[in-house]
Amino acid sequence: MNQETEKSRHHFNIVDFFVIIIIIAVVCSVFAREGINSIVSTAKTDTEIEYTLRLEYVNENVVKSINTGDSLKLTSTNDPVGKITAVSTENYEAYTAIGNGTMKKTVFPDYYTMLITVKCEGSNTEESFNLNGNFSIAAGMEMYVYNDKCSFNTRVMSVNESGISDTADE
Repeated sequence: MNQETEKSRHHFNIVDFFVIIIIIAVVCSVFAREGINSIVSTAKTDTEIEYTLRLEYVNENVVKSINTGDSLKLTSTNDPVGKITAVSTENYEAYTAIGNGTMKKTVFPDYYTMLITVKCEGSNTEESFNLNGNFSIAAGMEMYVYNDKCSFNTRVMSVNESGISDTADE
């Protein structure tokens, strides 16, 4: 009888093996996730982001409502997305195809295209620019924003950065 109990004590089955493997995998994934999160958070850098918005086919009232120095906020969340640093305006132009395949340019004197340059503090990772840490921005995307005079739908034309710490040392 002693021999049988001694044998059963040292018995190792396949279920025990799988349980040990699963425990090791869980522990490794926790350590891997923490390691990746620390790498990503150290790769994130605070920076000043400058981006350009394009508004098309707007009337004179909208042009007068958007000025240098205005603060912009997201329409959906009311989060600030920067201050306007420059505004340029030109007459709106459209191109239409004529029957023979050529393009005809038409200028609309009562409507305008606006380029709006905005600066905002944010962060930058390899994947994206984030305004105020919570809104990702990229060229080509649409933004719904407003100032204290009007709200508008616009397209992001470009996004650039310049390090805040670099300019503070100079």
